[in-house]
Amino acid sequence: VFDVHTSSATTASSSPSSQAVMVRSTASACATPSSTPPHGSHPREIRRRNKTGSRRRRQFAFIFLIPITLLSWRQGRLLQDAIDAQQKLMHDRREMLTGDDLHQHLLLAEESGSSSRNGGGGEKDVTSAMNDRQHTQRQPQHIVDPQDDDCPFKHSSLYRSIYVYPSPGEDEWISNPSIRSSASDANPQAFPQYPWQSIENRTCTNNLFQFDPKKPGSQFATELLVKELMTNPRSCLRTHDPESAKLFYVPYLPTMEFHDGRLDPTDYSTSPYAQALMDAMTHQNYEPWERRFGLTSKYWKRRQGSDHILVMSEPCHGLTHPRNERGNQVYLHSQYQTHSPIIISVELSKTFVSMYPNCARKNIVLPYPNIDGMWFNGRFESKMSNLTSRLDWHDDIAKSPAALEAERYAARMATVSSNNGDSVGIEQQQRQREMQHIDSTAAAVSPFHHDDAAYYPKFHPRPIAQVYGAGHHGSCVALRKSLTTTFDQCSAGSAATIKSLPKKIRKSIFTYKQATFCPCPGGDTPSAKRMFDAVLSGCIPIILSEDFVWPFTELDNKLNPNDFSISLNASDYVDNDKCSTNTIQSYIETIPSSEIERLRTGLSKAAYLFSWYRHGDVSLPNSPLREGVLPNGGLVDALIAALEDRAEGRRWPACKAEMDRKHQEHNKKQQQRHPQTKEHGRRGKGKGKRRLDDEVDAFKC
Repeated sequence: VFDVHTSSATTASSSPSSQAVMVRSTASACATPSSTPPHGSHPREIRRRNKTGSRRRRQFAFIFLIPITLLSWRQGRLLQDAIDAQQKLMHDRREMLTGDDLHQHLLLAEESGSSSRNGGGGEKDVTSAMNDRQHTQRQPQHIVDPQDDDCPFKHSSLYRSIYVYPSPGEDEWISNPSIRSSASDANPQAFPQYPWQSIENRTCTNNLFQFDPKKPGSQFATELLVKELMTNPRSCLRTHDPESAKLFYVPYLPTMEFHDGRLDPTDYSTSPYAQALMDAMTHQNYEPWERRFGLTSKYWKRRQGSDHILVMSEPCHGLTHPRNERGNQVYLHSQYQTHSPIIISVELSKTFVSMYPNCARKNIVLPYPNIDGMWFNGRFESKMSNLTSRLDWHDDIAKSPAALEAERYAARMATVSSNNGDSVGIEQQQRQREMQHIDSTAAAVSPFHHDDAAYYPKFHPRPIAQVYGAGHHGSCVALRKSLTTTFDQCSAGSAATIKSLPKKIRKSIFTYKQATFCPCPGGDTPSAKRMFDAVLSGCIPIILSEDFVWPFTELDNKLNPNDFSISLNASDYVDNDKCSTNTIQSYIETIPSSEIERLRTGLSKAAYLFSWYRHGDVSLPNSPLREGVLPNGGLVDALIAALEDRAEGRRWPACKAEMDRKHQEHNKKQQQRHPQTKEHGRRGKGKGKRRLDDEVDAFKC
């Protein structure tokens, strides 16, 4: 309006139109009423102005709406693209999900379905839950403390992520009141030590039971090896912040407490500490845990204990100590393998794995341990070579009367010429290669080597076809007697050759390293330590135990048993005392050299994964467990990888759903059989809760 006034005044225009513009502008600015109608107030003029204004408004609206329309179309296109991408992502996930992941997806779908019925987002909730789960599995690269630069697991997702519950008297027990319960908080210094603490100190000091690598008790040392791995400062697995922990290690040593430093225990009653753990697992009753262990139950409650680790070192015992119980009875009612914690044990049966596949995959099976440093530092090979140096076949196994023809052929093919043209036999080659392997791998080796074939032990043809020396005990006595008879009478010289060996190396641990095959029946349970001694010795195991499960095979898929072992039907070799019929010797004589070499190659990888300590480490002491050496073998790599997959209780929901379904099916059958029976079973004289139909003492020779 000011511009109009200025323009009109400066031009001094007296035209009616100019005056009209000035008047209209002034009137619109001041709104001064006038008795005389202004120019353009005629109805026709008003209609004309209205039409013009409407047209201009339409033009303005059209021009203004063009970018809005384009923007809306673009947003709609982006939204549709996002929807298409989301649908494709869900389709791809359904195609790729198998096994545990599929079960987890279905569980999440059920949860999201209930939430969508209550106003939730349905498929969107499933996607969100899956994304959350995948996010926890793919943690971003963590920052490594410069002080941990030489730690073997600094690149693991469990780096500084495992919380070890402190024991009374330890620094963290005193300095961290938030981890203690009210039972110990009043006077933490006076809280009694756990019984196994003093037993461990005594047996370690005196080299007894689990600490003595030469005694049978050392086969139950798994709980001590896991503890060493978790608590050794060099592993860098331990965190002192329970809030950030992905796993919780419970330092309860059931075998140490049960045996009290002796091979034959005297008290089979259930420990009050074991009972406290059972109450926490089975009834979510944490008061005994807080009272007995003096520790808070906060972290048990956070994930129902599914991120807690318990170790069972014996196949026949766990938290309870049943007599004459085997198979599922032990796994279910002594070791509680179908409850929330991650159970590390040395045995599961195929029967149990087939009945409870998801619960079996929640847990971890490890091999019976070998803690004799001489098996790994080269001293064992040197000692054996010195003792066999006077034998005719020491430098050439083709001279051995007990060697398989396939092995003699391999020896002839592998014979090489030395620098002076002399012939060097395969036996001498084997010693040279093993010692070269030891020397070459001892220096500058990373402790965390991720299943590198360069660290596999090297095995070569052997001078004895087979070796067998198991006693007549356990659950398969008839089979063991038959194997002993046929070995003594039908082994084509193997038994006689072993008897001719020096007395010091006539024991099985020495002869295993001389034999091509080692028949391995079941022991008191489906497994036996000889199966793993055979693997570490390079002797191809022949398994005659139907229920036996190799570690890292069916549950973690790192090994294929057919690549390093042979499984035979045990019933074919029972009550067989005639050499003319089917025998182990007649079977192995039909195996070609190429097949033996294939099995021997697979055996190298299996020996690597079954070893707590690295083969070829010349600096390893003879008693590494007693001297507090951090385990650095391939088994440690495999164990940490298995724990990464189970961190934060990831595999527990599938196990829980499996057990809920089994109990529902069981209760339904019970109701059909006994309509008056209560849901959890009927009570009778001397009877409590009825067992599940498949809770059987599953153990087949």
